[in-house]
Amino acid sequence: MQRTISEAVAAQRSLLIDEEYIDIAVSARINKISDRPNLARLLTDIKRGNVKTLIAYKRDRLARNVGQHLEIYEILKKYNVQVIFSASNELPLQYSPAGEFFELIIAGFNEREVNQIALRIRDTKLALFSDGKNHGGKLPFGYFLDSKKEIQPDPIKVEKIERIFNELLFTECRTFSEFVRNLESKRIIEKHKSNYNKIKKYITTPEYMGFRRAKFNEDIIEIEQKRLKIIDEDKWNQAQMILKRLIQSRGKQKSEVSMLDELVFCRTCNEPLKRKLISMAGKESVMYYCSAHYRNKFPQQVLEKYVLEEVSKWVQNIACSQNSVILMDVINRVNAESAIRLLELEQKMKILNDNVIGFTEKWILKKDPNTQREMVTEYSKLVQYENQKKLLLRTQSYIKVFPARIQAIWTQLNVQDKLDKMNSVELAEVLKDIVGKIEIGPPDFSPRIELKHPFFELVNIKDGEITIAFKNVD
Repeated sequence: MQRTISEAVAAQRSLLIDEEYIDIAVSARINKISDRPNLARLLTDIKRGNVKTLIAYKRDRLARNVGQHLEIYEILKKYNVQVIFSASNELPLQYSPAGEFFELIIAGFNEREVNQIALRIRDTKLALFSDGKNHGGKLPFGYFLDSKKEIQPDPIKVEKIERIFNELLFTECRTFSEFVRNLESKRIIEKHKSNYNKIKKYITTPEYMGFRRAKFNEDIIEIEQKRLKIIDEDKWNQAQMILKRLIQSRGKQKSEVSMLDELVFCRTCNEPLKRKLISMAGKESVMYYCSAHYRNKFPQQVLEKYVLEEVSKWVQNIACSQNSVILMDVINRVNAESAIRLLELEQKMKILNDNVIGFTEKWILKKDPNTQREMVTEYSKLVQYENQKKLLLRTQSYIKVFPARIQAIWTQLNVQDKLDKMNSVELAEVLKDIVGKIEIGPPDFSPRIELKHPFFELVNIKDGEITIAFKNVD
């Protein structure tokens, strides 16, 4: 519709359309200009002097937040582009001090309006979700929408799901591929090349337990709807364990799963190390090695043992209790620096806010371009400080729960029988939360472990000493 109206306006004014700039399915609200390729191309063509007249449906087609709106306006003004809005109720664009101030105000209204629309859509979807109705997207296999648009289990598909789970719980298959072929041979499912991924998706669908989960912006909402329940929760959890074992067994046929996969790198070229059975001194062992730098290698078994010992030592040293001196010292330092920085920001924001009000009142009395520029500059600084304040408040909120998170990691690692019962996949998940990177290479070809921490720089060197450097939090 917008394109048709714009073409009609061009025809009425006897204008030929030389080029079209259309970003399909790209939001002007949440995307930067660089993420909208055709808008970026338009601005580049304007700067090259290739665009003298621009037809757009409305202002909010160009931008839906204040910063981008004013950036685009300045480019259009600098290169004196004639802008024609094809919507009948859209006011014309003016390159004057009054026009610039009007654009600032209208950009604010557009941003507020689009945020309210997004919020209304979210609330509508949340209401549908809470009422047991489809809030958008494809339903999981086994469900359908009735005449009232409510989600209901499909009896025929439910029977198939139950048979798949029952087969899985009592399977004697050694791999998941073998299990899928077994389902096909028993004609529980029709033979198809996509069955591996399809059956895996069925087995891992949490809705079958009668729980629906959805993400609304940053909030994850979960509700229980017993009428949608197909599989008992204990049976579903048991199925996940069997599925993991079957898939892991499939991987072992090709290459034994290692807890350190994707964590070990060559110190020379920074490329991930591969694993290979290598003969050294008449003995064969699996080694992590770099194909480009053959000397950069280390035995897998020795490395795994070393990493587990060093990670346990690290957690024990800094977080074996919530009263850890080192941990609490860092938390206190972050809190103190954040509080000082927050006070500084609030003082600066108060001054800037007073300046914006003063410049605005002054500009209303006298439409002076210099006053307008000062007003926009002060307002931009105020927005930047507001964003910094939000970041600091998030940091303070996060660090409050950090001791408990460290304690949870320690509890998991400190219990030896838990470690013994973990397979490589489970150990890999634990280590990925703690280990940032393991490097093998010169000068001594010993492993160097970088440990993750949001407020520390922790690097464990070969002699076992732990170096702690405090990160600056802006």
